[in-house]
Amino acid sequence: MSTIRVSVAQVSAYKFELEPTMTKLESYVKQAREQNSRLVVFPEAFIGRHPKHSTFGTVFEGSSPEYARYHKHAIAVPGPVTDRLVTLSKENDILLVVGVVERDKLTDTLYRSTVYIDPDEGYIGKHKKFIASSSDRAIWGEIADSSTLPANRDGHRISTVICWENYMPVLRTFMYSQGVQLYCEPTVDHRDIWQSNMQRIALEGQCFVFATCQFTRQKDYPEGHAGNDSDGGDPEAPHSLDGSVIISPLGTILAGPLRGDEGLLTADIDMEETT
Repeated sequence: MSTIRVSVAQVSAYKFELEPTMTKLESYVKQAREQNSRLVVFPEAFIGRHPKHSTFGTVFEGSSPEYARYHKHAIAVPGPVTDRLVTLSKENDILLVVGVVERDKLTDTLYRSTVYIDPDEGYIGKHKKFIASSSDRAIWGEIADSSTLPANRDGHRISTVICWENYMPVLRTFMYSQGVQLYCEPTVDHRDIWQSNMQRIALEGQCFVFATCQFTRQKDYPEGHAGNDSDGGDPEAPHSLDGSVIISPLGTILAGPLRGDEGLLTADIDMEETT
């Protein structure tokens, strides 16, 4: 059967806390399974959360309690959290693609990574974001090899290209050369132009594109978060916006863009469209 059902989750992590975030993730996986999805994609840095608007008290030769807390909640890959994801994947018979904040076991460096969890094979791999752009370099490490690129699942080629990486033509071309069919795109970019960019990539690569963005409000961040002051103390004020979408190899939008709230987008895709 060439048609499968897939989902993307536009969902906010909870503050910088693991357990409430995992509870949310589990809820969305179960929703996707109830809709008979075989794949669900979560946003960039979902487990560990993206620190949008954070400053971490950036000073030379200083320290930040907020950064220390953020660093503490980053996860090892593989490790106990990915073991939990394996169990969740098996129980729901669904492939998980989840953005995480990864802490390197040897160097303590943080990376924005995406993990692949297969219901039959368990943890099958990860993609580490190659390059931290702009001020992100104060937080994230970089890698210089191709060891975390496309993975196989049931004969299908799946990849993750994270946020700004989509502006790297050589990386996109490499993905296309590997015959990627399922192109996962976790991001925090909510601009309208991003939708056009995703449609171009679907057409260019003749692949399905799953773009997923967190939608967060002030109340989703811990007390003292730098962005809270700019919102005048309104707990419902938006921080990270929206625009998750599923796109066909012809550039047709199959679901979304989702605006103004959290939610799950689901669509049926025909894998023969990628051949």
